[in-house]
Amino acid sequence: MFAQDIIVKKDGNIMKSKVVELTETQIKYKNYTNLDGPLYTINIGDVLSITYENGERETFFNTDKETVKDEEKDDLKTNSQELSKVSDAVITSRIADLKAKRKTTKIVTGVTTGVLAGAALVGGIISGSAILIVAGPIIAVIGGLISGGLTKSYDEQIDQLE
Repeated sequence: MFAQDIIVKKDGNIMKSKVVELTETQIKYKNYTNLDGPLYTINIGDVLSITYENGERETFFNTDKETVKDEEKDDLKTNSQELSKVSDAVITSRIADLKAKRKTTKIVTGVTTGVLAGAALVGGIISGSAILIVAGPIIAVIGGLISGGLTKSYDEQIDQLE
């Protein structure tokens, strides 16, 4: 279940928001991280879809509703389905990007921590310094905490989009 409304723009940007009003030409919304803040407005023509917090999705395409002929309605339905697929693809792509960044962060912090901890341990053994011998495991623990904190941010963003 979603915790906020997700606006997917045609340029690929994904905005976490709370939609306040929807007109024929505009979407009025608040930034989800600042619900007491200002009311923003975006043209519907710039928006691919909105996925509401209840999971319902609304897909948009440029057309003047009054000029749509009966024979064009099937085309519009097909276009709507295609836009929905594009919207899904944008969100899926963003999730994949976040997962790749999370994996890279884990690898980089893990390798860095391992090198630092190993160097402290080896240096302590060579020099006979108890402080360096103890520092190795401490560096490993601190590195794990840093890695966990960095990847948690990616996990939260992924959870909000899935």
